[in-house]
Amino acid sequence: AKIPGHALVDMKVSTRQGAWTLGAQLNNVFDAEYYNYAVRSSTTITTYNAYPLPGRSWKLEAGLRF
Repeated sequence: AKIPGHALVDMKVSTRQGAWTLGAQLNNVFDAEYYNYAVRSSTTITTYNAYPLPGRSWKLEAGLRF
């Protein structure tokens, strides 16, 4: 069996104001359920265990250059 394909949408915006850099990031905007790794059950050949990857997440960033 094959792992189904998936598409993700990520967004990032940042700005530099003088010595400061500020940014915001949103990953997996539509909160898609997806995985890229699975293992076959050792007791039932037609059963797989899939390990889901993260849902929607966000991050804020600030930096100062000196």
